[in-house]
Amino acid sequence: MPYLALAPNPTTSVQNPAPAEAVVQATTLYFGNTPGMWLTAGTIALGLLFLAYFVRVILAARIKIIAARTTTRLDDLLVTLIEDLRLPLLAVLAIVIATRFLTLDDSIEKALQIVAEIAFAIPTQMAIDGGPV
Repeated sequence: MPYLALAPNPTTSVQNPAPAEAVVQATTLYFGNTPGMWLTAGTIALGLLFLAYFVRVILAARIKIIAARTTTRLDDLLVTLIEDLRLPLLAVLAIVIATRFLTLDDSIEKALQIVAEIAFAIPTQMAIDGGPV
């Protein structure tokens, strides 16, 4: 019967640990976060961007059907606002949400909040005024 080892075989040598450079690189902080944390935040941002884009398409089609049955201007405004959402606006939303998984300086967090507020205020006001978004 072949030997089935559940523990390391004493006749083989111990494998070398990871090189010191790899350990240092994995624990190096960039703006207070490890590369893994940045990768996680980037993945979340991309995932949210794709999700927001597809939800926008589906939601606009559904609300447009409902808005066709009503006479109020509010639902027509909502359809216009959703249909005219641009990719940069969705990207700002995805980045702001993804940065919640990072440890950032308070000034950077405040700047991101201001950028997000401006990014949403401009298209909303343009949709209300009836101009291009």
